[in-house]
Amino acid sequence: MATRPSRVSTTIPRKAPSHLLDPTHPSNPINTVSLHTSRMADHQDKGGTITFSLTCKCIAEFVGCSLFVFAGTSQWAGVSGVVVPALSHGLAIFILITSLGHISGGHFNPAVTLAVFLCGKMRAVTAIAYVLCQLAGGVLGALLTKGLLAEILTTFFLVHTVLLT
Repeated sequence: MATRPSRVSTTIPRKAPSHLLDPTHPSNPINTVSLHTSRMADHQDKGGTITFSLTCKCIAEFVGCSLFVFAGTSQWAGVSGVVVPALSHGLAIFILITSLGHISGGHFNPAVTLAVFLCGKMRAVTAIAYVLCQLAGGVLGALLTKGLLAEILTTFFLVHTVLLT
């Protein structure tokens, strides 16, 4: 069996075009993928941190709490033990705090909001708004679970009946 000699390919390194080396040039690919800085500048204070309005914070708490309650209450009743519910709650709160925590602080629980308020880190108006949005979000999450669970059970019985005929 003859072996074929391997060819060594030599490539000549080229210098990158000057507009790609300049980060301020408009045609630099780094500048084409950018945030809307004009919108973000409206929410930035002098230190460069982004601040959100109370409405945005309340919406984040409402959505976060409703998704947390939905994830927690949509457990299957046949699961025994505490491992599966603990993992689902832990993963849900991890994902929610990671995605929404920078907006509102990621409380998603009236007890956490009360503790932050009692420590003096939150105004009373903000705490009341957070608690109201969290309670409304919890009710919505439970209603979503109830509605989906009823639909799942009804579909199961319908399919079971059709397959038996």
